[in-house]
Amino acid sequence: MGPTIVAIIGSCIGGFAGMLGASGLASKWRPTAFLGVLATTTVLVTALPLLMPDVARGVQFRTEIYVAAVVAELLAILFVASSPLKLHRRKDLFIPAAGLIVGLNFIGLWEAMGKSALLFMAIAICLISAAALFVPDREATTNPRRLVVGFGCAAVLWANAGATLV
Repeated sequence: MGPTIVAIIGSCIGGFAGMLGASGLASKWRPTAFLGVLATTTVLVTALPLLMPDVARGVQFRTEIYVAAVVAELLAILFVASSPLKLHRRKDLFIPAAGLIVGLNFIGLWEAMGKSALLFMAIAICLISAAALFVPDREATTNPRRLVVGFGCAAVLWANAGATLV
């Protein structure tokens, strides 16, 4: 798997995270935020194949490690985050908890690809998601936890994709 496709996939995942963040805004700001997220993702996905510097493919992608990490991620979201939070009536913590699990998944991607940037992304996503656990979530028109996790994770993913162009 070449560096361009990894950056494109990261940009798209950043787009999904950005949409999550936009959904936490007051309804009057959502359309503008959705368009901004769509534009950012589109620019990156379009620019990456055109502007990506030639890089040697020396990275061996270890599929079995990454598949195991993705399966563990999905099971953790289902059994560690979703079910216990429902049981304890703390669904409001699901987004940050899922963000922590997704961040940990980047350790699997780092292990599968051996790129240190992925480890830094794992740390950043986990820190952002952990910080969101402490954000008060009592607003009537916004969802601050979605804002922090969504836009924070999108920024990490987009910055990593953009850094590949430099």
